[in-house]
Amino acid sequence: MQDNLKRLLAYSSIAHAGYLLMGLAAASTAGVQSILVYLVIYVFMNVGAFLVVIAVSRATGGETSRNLRGLGSRAPIRALALTVFLFSLTGLPPLAGFTGKYLISPRWCSRAGSGTWCWR
Repeated sequence: MQDNLKRLLAYSSIAHAGYLLMGLAAASTAGVQSILVYLVIYVFMNVGAFLVVIAVSRATGGETSRNLRGLGSRAPIRALALTVFLFSLTGLPPLAGFTGKYLISPRWCSRAGSGTWCWR
């Protein structure tokens, strides 16, 4: 199991690259526009999460999940920020990550055609 928070965030970038490829698969200007919106949102989410992990690492001397224990009582603003960034990376509504993923999915689905898992 991955315990290093920086590596965990870096590995999640692979999944987010898949979302970008879905927008590219739409092969349309709307797909490219949705990729750009998602990319801007993703950069802010990921940089924010990395900055919180770096701040926690400097304060505790480590960057594992164990170093996050008690973060809510030690540094509640950092804990809240990390929570929002990670929930947004997950794509939970009403956060920006959900909006970015929501913009990409219909573009790809319109290209995929009927008989797919896409909603209409």
